[in-house]
Amino acid sequence: MIRIQYLLYLIKHSLKKHYIDMILILIIPLIALRGFLFESGYYFYADQAWPLSNYIYTVGILSFNSLSGFSFSRLIIDWPYYVITLFTNSVMITERVFIYYTFVLYLFFAYIFATMITSKFLQTKNKYEIIAVKFIIVLFIFSNFTSLNLINDGGSYSDNLNIIFIAIILLAFISWKNMKMAFLVSTILLTISILVEPDYTTFYFISIIIGSIIAGLINRDFIYRFKYAILTIISTIIPVAFVILGLVLTSSSGSTITAVGALRVYSYGTISFFSGNIKPLYPLILIGHLWSTIVYAPPNILFYGNKISSVKSLMYPSQLLLPDGFITYIWLLTVIMVPVISLISIVFRKTRKIVFPVIILFIIFYTMSLVYYIKPLFYLELHISKIPLIGGSIGTTLSLPGHVINVIASMYYILFSMSLVNLMNMHFHVDIKSDKDKFNINISIIKNYIENIKNKKYFKNNKFQVFVIIFIMFIVIFSGWQAFDGTFYPARAPDTAYGNHVANIGGYTPLNINSSVIHAYDFISSQKSNFNILWIGGPAFSNRVYAPPHPEASIPNLDYITSNNLSVDLYYNLLYSGVKYVVISNQDIQKNPGAIFEYTFSNAGFKSFTQAQSFLQNTTGLKEIYNKYQVDIFEVDNFTSIYTSNLLLNYEGNNIYEVSLPYLFKTLGYNVAITYDNKYGLPVNFDNNSKDISIDTPGYLSTLVGSTESPYFNLSSNKTISGAGHNYATGLPDNFTLTLWVNNEAYYSYYNRTIKITGNAYSNGVSVSYNGSFDGGAGGFYVNSNSINSTVVSLKLTFYAKASVNGTGSVLFMGEPRSNIYTDNVYSGYNFNVSNSYKKYTFSYTFPAIEKYVDFRLYDSTNGTFYINNLSCRYIPYPHISENSTLPFGNFVTLNNTLLNGNNGSALIYMENSTMNNYQWVKFNFSKGLYLKGYTKVAALILIKNTSLLNNKNTSIIVSIYPSLREYRASYGGKLYSSIPGIYGNSIFIINKSIASLNDIKIITKGKVIMDVFYIGIIIYLAVLSYFVLDTYRKNKI
Repeated sequence: MIRIQYLLYLIKHSLKKHYIDMILILIIPLIALRGFLFESGYYFYADQAWPLSNYIYTVGILSFNSLSGFSFSRLIIDWPYYVITLFTNSVMITERVFIYYTFVLYLFFAYIFATMITSKFLQTKNKYEIIAVKFIIVLFIFSNFTSLNLINDGGSYSDNLNIIFIAIILLAFISWKNMKMAFLVSTILLTISILVEPDYTTFYFISIIIGSIIAGLINRDFIYRFKYAILTIISTIIPVAFVILGLVLTSSSGSTITAVGALRVYSYGTISFFSGNIKPLYPLILIGHLWSTIVYAPPNILFYGNKISSVKSLMYPSQLLLPDGFITYIWLLTVIMVPVISLISIVFRKTRKIVFPVIILFIIFYTMSLVYYIKPLFYLELHISKIPLIGGSIGTTLSLPGHVINVIASMYYILFSMSLVNLMNMHFHVDIKSDKDKFNINISIIKNYIENIKNKKYFKNNKFQVFVIIFIMFIVIFSGWQAFDGTFYPARAPDTAYGNHVANIGGYTPLNINSSVIHAYDFISSQKSNFNILWIGGPAFSNRVYAPPHPEASIPNLDYITSNNLSVDLYYNLLYSGVKYVVISNQDIQKNPGAIFEYTFSNAGFKSFTQAQSFLQNTTGLKEIYNKYQVDIFEVDNFTSIYTSNLLLNYEGNNIYEVSLPYLFKTLGYNVAITYDNKYGLPVNFDNNSKDISIDTPGYLSTLVGSTESPYFNLSSNKTISGAGHNYATGLPDNFTLTLWVNNEAYYSYYNRTIKITGNAYSNGVSVSYNGSFDGGAGGFYVNSNSINSTVVSLKLTFYAKASVNGTGSVLFMGEPRSNIYTDNVYSGYNFNVSNSYKKYTFSYTFPAIEKYVDFRLYDSTNGTFYINNLSCRYIPYPHISENSTLPFGNFVTLNNTLLNGNNGSALIYMENSTMNNYQWVKFNFSKGLYLKGYTKVAALILIKNTSLLNNKNTSIIVSIYPSLREYRASYGGKLYSSIPGIYGNSIFIINKSIASLNDIKIITKGKVIMDVFYIGIIIYLAVLSYFVLDTYRKNKI
């Protein structure tokens, strides 16, 4: 009770004493973000995915969520986000409140640091002087180049917190006398740090160990300080164990954890890549990152507007703009003054014991930032990165020299502040009794000044303190003006182009988008159940983009489904992948600089919004529930986040036909679950009749049932021709054509069925084709499709070839020229080697049914004389393929008086029943065969070697939309079942019991239960530490 009363007293006393500080903490973000907070639109920038999603997988440490990072561990910081979503479904409001909160949190710790400095080192009792000094320190922490970069990156509650935490912990270990208090406070901050952003743990260790060693030697209490430093490092076992446990419990099923946090390999190549912008002087002014989320520039950049891209820039991508004018020179001078003011702190004798360890650490970190230039240091870090278990994590941290630049800012926080307070502690005193022409000016501290005042010998001149405040304030604000312009202008340049490609926007310039998009976001955000969405034409869950308001499904081969009009397949793929809503947006989200999208219209298989809208509106199973301003929302009928399956398929192929599996087996009465490359399930292949189960597509069937080959077209005439030239085509006998694609003159001749080519064909080539022409006219063979939509054709080419020197030739199989005669109609190419003796070559290719003309080009790419002899070709038309989007593969093959038979086993054929005008499955013995009389439309054929494979249906398979992670379990009958991965990234549970009702199945997160218990333990652990901090503070002053 006493301690609670004391805590309440401290809170009341602090609010009364620091109320101005509290007001400033709330006001500074309002000023810094005024261009964002008070304007409409969404935040769209940097490595965060915005707007923030209100749905996060229960744990998912290995995948970045909408708040970025480890979702379960960052709750210690981002918990207010979830509180905000309880009161509003507006994404625009949610993100503004949350971003404002992160700024306030960052400034709160900045003020704690500033209070530590002023309370111990600023020698004045004038409260306004104290407020002014703290204000300057906080503004410096908020507006230095490192802070500007991390704030724009959304790092004000992750990386930036780490930077200020390092400064607080280091200051505690080198300046406090009570090391128990330093240990307790540091353990609390270090625990939070590891949970929020463990990348900086290595730098904490370096700072604590070296700082305590030097401070201990200086203060002659080495053992005392070093003991608590080691205890602090040991205390990290608890949060580190938590992160490791999360990695183990939430990794994908079947994967293993090989090292703690080894997310990138430490190597000279990695260092070289990430040091691309680092020059020896750059880290001193806190620049040199491979990428920066803000482009640093003087204030006069504001006058350039859309002409900003014409300003001289440095680094790639552009990170420093230098417009002409004296303002630029003044700004550069203030930027340089930051390290100057920081480093001169060493000259002040009274605080040298505090500054010296920080200077040493500054030198160490500055050296580490230049590891690319210092080979011995690289090899030292390389060996450290190979330490078992922990080396991977250390290597991950050290492989980013930009992290070290950030830590240099931590050192500046202390050094800059110490210079400021020392300057404020300087007082000039004038001896009143001296002659008018002689002034005895000396420097003393406040204590001597007070004594002199009592003796009436000196008077104080406050003008110097006023000058210091104005001068330092000017340097801080002018060098870091971008923190106060309202949008953190200008935003970073795209990292895909050299030169200045900076856009006329700020990092927090809100992107104004149509109200219909906002409605779509808010509507889906308001749905609190578990489901996935598919959003086409706008946001995606990726870096520097808008996040979807719910998890976005990844549909395998979506472009193939839509471009082939497979609407039925789309419905079942959406249903089985847990998609409840499909959104298409033709608004301009995707036009923002640097945007990366999962599904634009083009990579979703659509040419336009209108085509996508028409396709989805005509897809059975999709219901349009919103249509306004070219933003449509479709709801998927019969959606469920969990369903039972009576057949588990193990897809072993690697082609696009997997999209047909759900609907194909639905027509057989199966509700399938589909895994891949697994020991579980029925192995399924396409167009591979050597497997136990093969599904033959209409196109493949057409090549199996036989065809009528055309006669050979031969170069048989004994006509003799010859010529020379370049870049033109000439006729050969028997409708063959020779085209010279060379820039220099080449010679050709034809005699006795042999083509002879001499010239510089190596660089450009000389080709032979049938009926082809240089200007792109239709060549090759016309495929007569009769009354059927299309025909599959195979083209076969045979010839003999040799060359005077060893070289290569090539064969291209081509369709009808459509836009570019050189490349766009090429389907496949084959290279072959030639020597000085003739060798026979045979090539063939089966074209898709869309081609009406098929052709080849036989290229000479040698650098000598090339001979082609006995060239002949033939085409083979196969049974007709026609489109029908209601069928599993979107087409059917028309067979005429065909006998289907083969090896032992059963077969199921999906064929049209002409009398009932629908398709049905017919089972037959494949070895005995099935005769199809007359014209028969066939949509699929399933060959089954083991006739019992498809006989039994059972309800022992559960499929959920949850990702296939170790943490997810299905609970049934008092037993937990682990998951195997589905092709949609979902979880499949095999339960060897009949299931009466889905209500009896509970999907639980075993990992979450463990993590929640552990997390509650960490909260209790932090609470206990806080209790001891309070108790120690009550009994002993720091």
